[in-house]
Amino acid sequence: MNLKRLKPTLFKLHRWLGIGLAPLFLLIALSGAVLAFKPILAQSASPGAETVSVTQVIDLLQRIDPLGRDVVALSIDATTNQVQVRSRDPQIEGQYDLTSGACACGDKASTSFNLFEFAEHLHKELLLGADILIQVASYLMLLLVISAPLLAWPRLRNSLMGWHRGVGWILLPILLMLPLTGVLMSLHLGKPELPRMSRPGTELTLAEALESARQSHQLDGLTGVRSFPGGRVMLSVAAQEATRLLVVTDHSITPIDPEKSLVKTLHEGTWAGPFSGVLNLVGAMALSLLILSGSFSWMRRRRRTSARRALAAA
Repeated sequence: MNLKRLKPTLFKLHRWLGIGLAPLFLLIALSGAVLAFKPILAQSASPGAETVSVTQVIDLLQRIDPLGRDVVALSIDATTNQVQVRSRDPQIEGQYDLTSGACACGDKASTSFNLFEFAEHLHKELLLGADILIQVASYLMLLLVISAPLLAWPRLRNSLMGWHRGVGWILLPILLMLPLTGVLMSLHLGKPELPRMSRPGTELTLAEALESARQSHQLDGLTGVRSFPGGRVMLSVAAQEATRLLVVTDHSITPIDPEKSLVKTLHEGTWAGPFSGVLNLVGAMALSLLILSGSFSWMRRRRRTSARRALAAA
């Protein structure tokens, strides 16, 4: 295939993908930059010895959501004995005290803002459950990064496009890694095989999952419970060495080690602690700068072209 003939098409594809999807790409990149701080700050947030009563958590779930249809996730703070509840029903959602049962819910909710949780939902589903749109954007962003080196050789010039090309070439491995691992995760490649529900189409409630898991597993240090695709439930348990994850179905409880998934650790920047977090932060910020610089350069050229046409007409 003749690259010279293909180059104009690649250039148009690169330009219009970058400009047309710039707002979406920016949201993904900037939210990813926020999430890159998690492994950076994780060193100073080692798990302590505090635990919560699993019985109290189950009782809370049965009281606020007896049918198990509304609550989708719990975030547990053992130091304060409080639980942050995420629910499909805004009147249930809020922060609960496990000791007193008091809640700041509905219109009176005064829950603290969790930046990492907000960034994660923005990064994965745009806060709208639009995970399919994020997956498509990952494919297009990967195509954008792959096509870039075929368009121009690196020439360090003190101009906007000179910096655009220079940053793109210098940080190409990191810029390629982020969307590539995102695409691989969407295809479930590099992840451990997880058990499925024995009865397709059924969903396990959070209370049922906790009741089942505590019969055979030590849940001291429970930090989170959330609904998992396929009707399953995932439990997060803080241990001294790392966080343990348990996937609960209607017939099994499967421990998984997130650190064994190379694709996941590369994408989340957890493979080398703060160092890998910094690399992901640099990559996410570089992607944001490339999107902004490319869009701004195109708008500036359009204004110049319009001005020349107006001058020629005059």
